[in-house]
Amino acid sequence: MSEILVGGSELARLLGTTPQSIYKAAKTGRISTARTENGMRLYDRELARREWEATKETADAQNHASHMPPGRRGGRPRKGITPQPDDAGGDEPGVQPSYSMRYAKARAEHEAVKAQERAFDLRIKAGKYIEKEQVKRDGAELGAILNGFMDAFPDRHAAVLAAMDDRHSVFLYLQKEFNQLKIEIRDRCGFENAD
Repeated sequence: MSEILVGGSELARLLGTTPQSIYKAAKTGRISTARTENGMRLYDRELARREWEATKETADAQNHASHMPPGRRGGRPRKGITPQPDDAGGDEPGVQPSYSMRYAKARAEHEAVKAQERAFDLRIKAGKYIEKEQVKRDGAELGAILNGFMDAFPDRHAAVLAAMDDRHSVFLYLQKEFNQLKIEIRDRCGFENAD
């Protein structure tokens, strides 16, 4: 280990990259670092250069930049490099779709979403969807019906149920009362016959 320690900006300049790349490489353990008492990172110039070069191909592959055309690697466009739409493409594995194919696919997806929106608007206009406020009103009305039934049930049926001595007759009586409640709910809320 040589004893020439440099900061991140100086190392970035020596390696031809950015200080952010050096920081990220140190943070992920790609290059070794030492810290000063106040927490500043320092790098051994020669060791960091060897580690950087040894892991460059792996880092590029992890960034997915090594297999992209130079004009499409992201970031600020470089002088003299103009992205050219390629004619290769398709859904075959390992083949990068062309610019025109990607545009056509995005355009088709956009048109599909627009068609779904138009269909949704048409269903609303045709009355196939119920407004949120109507659902709230219907729910409140149904809740009031059920609440009234539950509150009145013990008083209405206690004497009749007390007089019955076998389970089957209690079951039949309760079944008749609950069926009557279903009919009342259907009538008040305008439901179709569900039986």
